Amino acid sequence: MEYSQFETELKRALTNDATSKLIKEIINKPFNFVSPTNPFDVKTKIKQSFLKHQERIYEKFIQYCAKRLITQYGFSLQRSNFRYNLPLKEGQHLGDIPEQVIINASFIFRLNNNSTKDEPTDMFVVYLRKRDCYSHKAMKKTCENIIKQLEALKIIYPKMNIKGALWFLDNDYIKNIRLFNNFYYEQVDLRPYYGADFFEILDKKEDWLKIESFIKKFKENNQNYFSKMPDLDQSDEALRALLYLEKSEWTKLNSNKEIYRNIKENIFNLNDKNSNLFKAIAKRNKSY
Repeated sequence: MEYSQFETELKRALTNDATSKLIKEIINKPFNFVSPTNPFDVKTKIKQSFLKHQERIYEKFIQYCAKRLITQYGFSLQRSNFRYNLPLKEGQHLGDIPEQVIINASFIFRLNNNSTKDEPTDMFVVYLRKRDCYSHKAMKKTCENIIKQLEALKIIYPKMNIKGALWFLDNDYIKNIRLFNNFYYEQVDLRPYYGADFFEILDKKEDWLKIESFIKKFKENNQNYFSKMPDLDQSDEALRALLYLEKSEWTKLNSNKEIYRNIKENIFNLNDKNSNLFKAIAKRNKSY
């Protein structure tokens, strides 16, 4: 992937349905924006919600880049979010409720290998985090949970060599490095990785360093894609979103409940006949 493609795809991810999702969230969860227990005004809360959405999309895109590289190397992605009932322990009976483990890795991958060799194939189980800044107590709890998942995966995939990876995208923080060393033992392989070091296990560190340079360049040149709020009152995207709202959502928005009146006063110019709200009312009424 070259920078031009990275930039185009990330811009598309940040703008795709962002306005529609924001409007739907405002309508379906109005209490998140209008509440006496909230110290911020409606517009500030809407801005916060938008920024959180952009941040989530950004993080998902970075993870997408990692998965994309991994599949290009000939690895195949496996299911990484599911529930598994552990086998009954000694002394338990068929009617007993088995212990359930929730597998919630960021992604799992293995080499596409159709050979019949007896050697086990490595399966990498990756848990992605932003940075290693958690307290020792919190990180110990995280490691214990991951180890439990890895032990379950060893049962599910007995012919696989399960390798756990706790990958921190930011390599400037290594707060719990000593703690991680204590969690490495023969039964379960769990190791921390920081930044591009994760791709060293695939001998592809330079590829991720390249992605990191793209990330830095994009942030320097495209801050508006992260922080510029859509104009809900005037933009074409917002009007389209209003026109395609579910009937129940449209009814809520136009109800006389105080909470929705408050919201409309804050996101639409009710004194302007060209406001998206009035345009949507006219067009939706015409279509019925």
